Amino acid sequence: MPSLDPQQVQHHLDRWVKDFLSVPQSEFASLPPCPYCRQAWLDQRVEVRCCQDWTDIGAHLLELPQTWQANWEVLIIATQPDWLGGCQLIDQVRQLNQWLAGHDLVALVDHPGNPQTTLSHVDTSNGTYLLVLVQQLRSLQAASAHLREKTSYYHHWADQDLDNIVHWRSQLV
Repeated sequence: MPSLDPQQVQHHLDRWVKDFLSVPQSEFASLPPCPYCRQAWLDQRVEVRCCQDWTDIGAHLLELPQTWQANWEVLIIATQPDWLGGCQLIDQVRQLNQWLAGHDLVALVDHPGNPQTTLSHVDTSNGTYLLVLVQQLRSLQAASAHLREKTSYYHHWADQDLDNIVHWRSQLV
């Protein structure tokens, strides 16, 4: 199987951020699906890495407490979606999140076609790559709380979506 082209991945993610994640939508109370990503992307506070298999992804995740950079908002680990089963990766990342949370980190999975990693009312997936997005747990929780308390961002979300994407993180803190 051919390896990923980092420039192609970077270009794809750039388009996803600019053309979808940063565009206000009624489903998100006229806010973008990811209200904070555009600025982080523009400020070059997003690190992108390409991996070939679960061992490679796991190694990146396990070294993060020692290698996390203070200037990062997000670390995106990308691979081909057919290299790992979406459910398998979700389960493995969920288990690792217990450990990562002890280091104030959390990993989120975006797998094209897997409903556990997107919303039921709008498909937020990048559509091409399997991604593991890592953020500081405390920062993600604060941003989510701000959206919940100061906007109607979550008002159109189904309970299942809130559980899959938002509520489970509270158990890590």
